[in-house]
Amino acid sequence: MAKKSKTKKVRFQLRAKTAKSVSVKPKPASFQIMYSQEDYNSNNTITFAVAVGANTGTLTVTQASQNVTTITVSAGGSGYNNTDVIVLSNGTSNTGNCTITTNSTGGISSVTVVGGGQFPNTTVIRVQVANSTAGANSTNGNTSAGTSATFTITLGSSAAANTLANTELNTQLDILTVGDRLRVGNQYIKLTSIGSVSGISNGVVRSTLSFEDLYTGSAAVSKSTNSTSTEAVTRYWEFFDIVDSAPGTSAYVAERGGSSDELHVVVADEDGLFTGVKNTILEKFERVSRATDAKREGASIYYKDVINNGSEYIWWFKDNGNAASNTAVNMSAADVNAKPTTKSFAGGADGGGEANVAFTYLATAYDEFASAEEVDISLILTGKARGGTYGEQLANYLIDNVAEVRKDCVVFASPERGDTVGVTTGQADNVVEFRNALRSSSYGVLDSGYKYTYDRYNDVYRNVS
Repeated sequence: MAKKSKTKKVRFQLRAKTAKSVSVKPKPASFQIMYSQEDYNSNNTITFAVAVGANTGTLTVTQASQNVTTITVSAGGSGYNNTDVIVLSNGTSNTGNCTITTNSTGGISSVTVVGGGQFPNTTVIRVQVANSTAGANSTNGNTSAGTSATFTITLGSSAAANTLANTELNTQLDILTVGDRLRVGNQYIKLTSIGSVSGISNGVVRSTLSFEDLYTGSAAVSKSTNSTSTEAVTRYWEFFDIVDSAPGTSAYVAERGGSSDELHVVVADEDGLFTGVKNTILEKFERVSRATDAKREGASIYYKDVINNGSEYIWWFKDNGNAASNTAVNMSAADVNAKPTTKSFAGGADGGGEANVAFTYLATAYDEFASAEEVDISLILTGKARGGTYGEQLANYLIDNVAEVRKDCVVFASPERGDTVGVTTGQADNVVEFRNALRSSSYGVLDSGYKYTYDRYNDVYRNVS
């Protein structure tokens, strides 16, 4: 008896200038596609807090409500120039700037806020009209020639700050993908989930990030947006360290005027059922191409050909979205901002069993053995009796379409299990009825009994024909 197989799940990632979708070969796999340099790794300054020994952290954005939203001219003065700028500061450093429009006498008629600045925890907002933004705190000449202008300043509301903070946090979250590795201090921690935006209040908004491992740095990481420094977190593709660099443009495509055709494909043992160790790399295909004619050293590097000819776990099905295949001369860049595509193959099934698979499928499969010139066989075991009044249809099909055609092999047929197993009378009559329904042929053999034997793989006794 064959050993009963366990369902195995693998993960597959592609990384390149856009994702490809795949279908499953006999073994399920998880995969990932890597697309571009843009998403391969990036330095992003984010407000991040995680404690030593924790496997969750908090991504926070704070937008102070004390940002300048409008400046109204109270008195225009005179002698100003349209090239002058208004510089906003907190008395020690520049935090915002505005442009001005002047009238015929050089008086300031309107002000446009370019950057509203941040003024939390301060009562000082210095407004200076200067030759350049460098004049914010200058007292030695970097000021405008104009005089006597005065202004009224309007600060933003908490509602406006909430909106700004929410927008900024979602921008930062959009950079991240589950599976990414974040370098926090000297440790790389793998991202396993990204929480939704929550806790929007007074210009503060948060999201909880979860990690595969505990943070083991020497100290808890906790920085404030409004402090003088923030924690610079470097985001890396999950499999960045098993490929030489980010995908780009192959030499073949570059020589023909195309660009951004390359992909990285990684297949991983997600649950450890193939290797015994979760996330073990099963296969990787570096720098394969979306160009159908692309070659390297004379061999095709078209990703469909490479995967279908070389992978033991995945099978190419079709292109995905904005990463279409094309010839090298017509190759256009895929979406360089596309995130890695990760697919986890789960919920697979073996399909119908011998009792319920469509007879047409069985017939089509057995047809592969019809040619004696192409396939060398001697014995054909029908397995479970299928079709007809007494289960004779499959055996007759094999006799008529394979054995009698080849004339070099023999079909072995057995009656239905219920004809002889589990019944106390009529077994002989049942077998005779089955025999009489079979085609008479010197290329067919009939057995009539089932043997009750021990299945050592599953530790049970079974009736086997």
